[in-house]
Amino acid sequence: LGAEEKVGEYRKENDDYSAIMLKVLADRLVEAFSELLHEKVRKELWGYDKNERLSLDLLFKDKYRGIRPAVGFPSCPDHSEKLKLFNLLQAEENTEISLTENYAMYPEASVCGYYFSHPRARYFNVGNISKDQVADYAQRKDMSVKETEKWLNNNIHYK
Repeated sequence: LGAEEKVGEYRKENDDYSAIMLKVLADRLVEAFSELLHEKVRKELWGYDKNERLSLDLLFKDKYRGIRPAVGFPSCPDHSEKLKLFNLLQAEENTEISLTENYAMYPEASVCGYYFSHPRARYFNVGNISKDQVADYAQRKDMSVKETEKWLNNNIHYK
């Protein structure tokens, strides 16, 4: 909290190094907190792995049960899905996090994703997609093909 303002101060002072370092620190802290929340879900809130005792090495290798893919990352490339989560959780009302018109989160050091607890859940990448897949996805999202192509641009197989 307050990192964005301090970064702005550093930039006004032409202190790019401090601005970059603070942004990096804020990003690392939000990732660490996301990991902590995932652990609380596994052990307490959902309680499906109450007795988990993993070393740091095993935690870094994602050897726990379940996954927490982030929206916009390789397994969930469509950033527009954040809007559904924000609406469902009333995120803007309950946090100091908002979405830009391109679904970037502000402050930048924020995360948004899903939790899956199934023991066989694994991370994956959505590969190249074809025009018929984009058209089908657009129809299911009630979006134009052009708008859908914008959100899935990195995965489009055709041009």
